[in-house]
Amino acid sequence: MKRHYAEDEANSEIVNALVLKVGGGGTESGFAEGIHWHVNLEVDYLADEKREEILWVRARRPDGQTTEYIKDGAELPADFLTTREIRRMDCLDCHNRPT
Repeated sequence: MKRHYAEDEANSEIVNALVLKVGGGGTESGFAEGIHWHVNLEVDYLADEKREEILWVRARRPDGQTTEYIKDGAELPADFLTTREIRRMDCLDCHNRPT
């Protein structure tokens, strides 16, 4: 909500509210929809120290199906899953602040 005031004698308050239907979805509804469809996945990734270059991604769906992606040209040792820091993706990996 954003409050501001009119240029009348009483400085009348004006309130603007921005309302978004962002959707959601989860296991309780049986399907995902809207902008937050991706929260139903478990996404793990391997990146450089600054988390600017992603080398490997694993997406695990609620039904257990798993898909892995490797960046073209990435040279990953066979034991990278046990020797490197694998991160679970969270909101701040893409967004700069929580809403």
